[in-house]
Amino acid sequence: MDAADLLTRLRELEPWVSNTVTEMLQPWRMIQIAICIALIALSWLIARAAHPRLDAWMRERTMSKTQARLLILIRDRLMGLILAAATWGVALGMREITRPSRSYLIGVLAGLVTAWVLIGIASRMFRSRPLRQLVRRTGQVLASLALLGLLPHAIDLLDAAALDIGGTRVSMLLALKSAVIFVAPLWLADGVSRAAGRRLAGLEDISPSMRVLGEKAVSLLLYGIVIA
Repeated sequence: MDAADLLTRLRELEPWVSNTVTEMLQPWRMIQIAICIALIALSWLIARAAHPRLDAWMRERTMSKTQARLLILIRDRLMGLILAAATWGVALGMREITRPSRSYLIGVLAGLVTAWVLIGIASRMFRSRPLRQLVRRTGQVLASLALLGLLPHAIDLLDAAALDIGGTRVSMLLALKSAVIFVAPLWLADGVSRAAGRRLAGLEDISPSMRVLGEKAVSLLLYGIVIA
């Protein structure tokens, strides 16, 4: 590993860390932090109170599987949705009555929450729980780094953290890129497998056991092609 290069990259972050700490201690930054904490607490309380009511409302209704899944998706991310709406409302409102810098942190929180919620919803496309969690966590980290302006520094650090294997330099950045290239075909295979499963489910001439067997066979074939 290029320890000296990695240490140099870390030292380049010192001015940014120092400036960030200094800015956070400014009065308007402290006010924004307090507002963010208050919005998070309020969103949690509202979501906690609304959760059982939404469950009761869903039980009283007759709905299709698609409608039920959509409502469950909303219910499970209720706090995030409420917090996103609240932070965007406060940030945009403050920008109308005061300088943009005085609502900067609230806007950052709004962007982070919105990105996390959207990534969480998109990750539901994966049926595999480990793969779903990997995609969600990776997406959330990348979105957070990008919104905070730290993505270029993170890329430099990942590129600096490297090992020489058989004369070949293998960095963490290269490993992550390889993982993304591998995950994308898996996502496509998962989507095609789901579509095939829905198609088979609509065939009334096939017995339920044969439908399940056919879906498993399609999944194995697609994943086998990706891995191969």
